[in-house]
Amino acid sequence: MKLFEEFGEVKVREEIPTLKSDLEKILNVEEIIIKKYEKSKKLKFQEENKAYHSFYEIVKKKLGDIMLTQELLQAYIDARENTKENTAAIIRGMYSSVLLEIISTKTPEKTTVIDGRGKTFNYLFYSIHTVKNVRLSNIKGENIFALAGSLKGNVKYITIDQIEGDDLFALAGSDEGNIEYITLNRIKGFLTLASAGKKRGKVEHIVLNDIEGLWTQHNFCKDHGSGTYITLNKLNGNETLINAGTEKGSINYLLLNEINGARTLKNVGCHGNAQHIFLNKINGNETLLNAGLYGNVNNIIQEETNKNQKEILAKIILIAETMYSLSLEEQKAAHDEIAKLQEEIFPGET
Repeated sequence: MKLFEEFGEVKVREEIPTLKSDLEKILNVEEIIIKKYEKSKKLKFQEENKAYHSFYEIVKKKLGDIMLTQELLQAYIDARENTKENTAAIIRGMYSSVLLEIISTKTPEKTTVIDGRGKTFNYLFYSIHTVKNVRLSNIKGENIFALAGSLKGNVKYITIDQIEGDDLFALAGSDEGNIEYITLNRIKGFLTLASAGKKRGKVEHIVLNDIEGLWTQHNFCKDHGSGTYITLNKLNGNETLINAGTEKGSINYLLLNEINGARTLKNVGCHGNAQHIFLNKINGNETLLNAGLYGNVNNIIQEETNKNQKEILAKIILIAETMYSLSLEEQKAAHDEIAKLQEEIFPGET
């Protein structure tokens, strides 16, 4: 019939599947990794490190056709809640670390800025091996950045603001790892930086401001670890820096101001070394209890500042309270300025 002849030359268009968005690909690869690994026994320290490198290779293979960016990482975190503390949650946290490490190492000159938007993401950036130039704010979760830079890893120029959760940066830089230039501001949680630098790790240029929680820097740089230029301002919680620098560990140029809590620096330098410690406005019993037992602790200034030292302390405090809001380049300069001022505050050291 002529009625249908006009349709004779109509070509049937071949349907092309809609390409998945880059975020969908990221979420799908996460699902693949979790299904593959979550039934394994609970991950242990060494096994976690091996698993992390396996995840890294999987991501490079399966996401090699997309450009991972800060915006994609932000979208991935926005799309996820990670409120549990099970194997799947650990894997999801390590997956976020792989994404961040790839972004950070491909564009090391840029700063990755992530806003947690007040959500909960346990194990965020957990066990990340190598990373630099990151600003993270406004998030809740346990074990955020825990184990970062451990096992000969490296973490550098990290700014953290407004975090709530335990074990932030716990064991970071441990087992011959390296941590440099970390600023933590407005933190609520136990065991912040606990065991960081432990077992021959190295931690330098750390500023903690407005911290609330027990056992901050517990076991810090214990067992042949090394910590240098550490500034703590306005901390509330017992046993800050307990056991720091013990068992042949070393703490050098440590400044504490406005610390409220008992047993601050208990056992510091026992069977180890601690020197150049400046303490101001420390409220609590048993400060420096057993310090230097069977070890070496020297050059401690405590509540006996002269006019010049007070002026230097005021400068350090001002920098510590404001540096989290500075640009990355300004933060680098601020850390170096604090280190210079910490040396100046000790008579005869410059």
